[in-house]
Amino acid sequence: MAWTPEVGADVIAFADSDRSVTGKVVEDFGDSETYPVDVNSTRIADAARRFAVLTDDGGLVFADTADLRPRGETPA
Repeated sequence: MAWTPEVGADVIAFADSDRSVTGKVVEDFGDSETYPVDVNSTRIADAARRFAVLTDDGGLVFADTADLRPRGETPA
């Protein structure tokens, strides 16, 4: 059974990358499909991410389910 993040979960976002951070899920924006916003040939906004994660150092990042794993889980 696949893990599904939820508000309050301790997570690692963007694990195994130079953007890796630890924190807690503070908001779930739902499983709605989102789209990037382009004006003419200029992208002004990427597609929205599902989860807001408050990082341990006080930052805020946005991530999708595939970008998160439970804190303490070892990579497969």
